[in-house]
Amino acid sequence: MADAGDDPEEALLVVQKPEDATESPKSPNKRKGKQKEKKTFMEKHGHLVDPQWWHAHMSEQVKKYKLRLQWARDEYSPAKLTDRMVDMLPFNAHKNSRQLQGIFIGVSVMLCLWPLVCFLAYRNDVHLKFWLGDDVLYPCLLVPCVVFLPNIAIGYFQCQHCCSRSNDDQVFSVNTRKAQWIVLIVWGLVGGALLVSGIWAINEATDASAMLIQKCGDDPQTHAVEKQWRVLDALYTDCSPKRTKRIQQCAAFRKWSGKTLVDYIEDFELEFECVGFCKFWAKPLFQDEDEANLNLRCASAIGSHVATIGSMVGVPNVLMGVGYLGIGLFAFMYNGL
Repeated sequence: MADAGDDPEEALLVVQKPEDATESPKSPNKRKGKQKEKKTFMEKHGHLVDPQWWHAHMSEQVKKYKLRLQWARDEYSPAKLTDRMVDMLPFNAHKNSRQLQGIFIGVSVMLCLWPLVCFLAYRNDVHLKFWLGDDVLYPCLLVPCVVFLPNIAIGYFQCQHCCSRSNDDQVFSVNTRKAQWIVLIVWGLVGGALLVSGIWAINEATDASAMLIQKCGDDPQTHAVEKQWRVLDALYTDCSPKRTKRIQQCAAFRKWSGKTLVDYIEDFELEFECVGFCKFWAKPLFQDEDEANLNLRCASAIGSHVATIGSMVGVPNVLMGVGYLGIGLFAFMYNGL
């Protein structure tokens, strides 16, 4: 048998042939290792393809989400928030009922001061009486009549609480829910009455102001005043064309002296230093031209005055009404009653 080294070409082929030219079959150890890895992976993550596992997993997540949502609702509910706000108050009113009663009485007294001042200041106002009457001031008197009703309700709760403690809870006591409803009703009635009265006063004053400023002479009341002013103006012109003497010195004025409209025209002309009534750029009747504001029409001045009174009477009532409604809603959500 010839040796491979004897033939040079055969020897070259043997040298150039790679060792892994012929693939050897996979070893059993590698095959077993991969099978083991696959088995281990399925043991760890096989549940991911199991529908029952997914159903149980999602049910658990939904349950956790519902618990968190319920916690958030309970933690940040209106009742919880109101309780925290009351706890933040510096006077511990929720722990001392007498102190709470004293605070409400003090606040009620302060709320009554401005309406009473307005009533005393404007009850004799001639312009208010002439154009609106005394009715527009009634909301001022409504305030002290209703703001103490919440104090009566608080006193009722305190009395029931004290009676229940002294008689070992054998006497009827108001539960929290009933107290909340009573507070809501009482504060709601007080706030609603103040709100409606304030809006009514503002509306009445606004209508009268618009009648004087924008529609002067169109309604019977302003037409009567304008007609009387024109009569006096014609009388004064005939008596003293250059207005060198007072209208009171004219003989024709004597039959008009003491008349209600004449006295009222004199009052608003002297008070506001205005001229005319519905007419712009008129000449004054009861004052000198250098003393009067020739740019100011008397109807406009009176209209602004009436609107100001309506705002001073109505706006505080509206604000107090909104405040009482808010307090009633706040107390309705408070669990410490």
